[in-house]
Amino acid sequence: MITYKFEEGTTMEGMKREILVQTLDMFGGNKMKTAHFLGITVKSVYNILNRVRVAQLVRAQGKGDSPEDGGSSPSPDTIMGDS
Repeated sequence: MITYKFEEGTTMEGMKREILVQTLDMFGGNKMKTAHFLGITVKSVYNILNRVRVAQLVRAQGKGDSPEDGGSSPSPDTIMGDS
């Protein structure tokens, strides 16, 4: 059994991203195992990671800095490596 932790006030979209990122971390970045574990397609994993990357780019440009945008999660650049 896995327990996911979220900051208070995290949006549902933020929770979805965090679940994906935490599960990817649990499987060492392996997207196939992550997708299987979560019951989603590998394409969905990539789609969510792309949304995380866009959110990080927006934050980097100073247009947002909220915890639900990814806060202390590992960088998708490290997650999206070969697995």
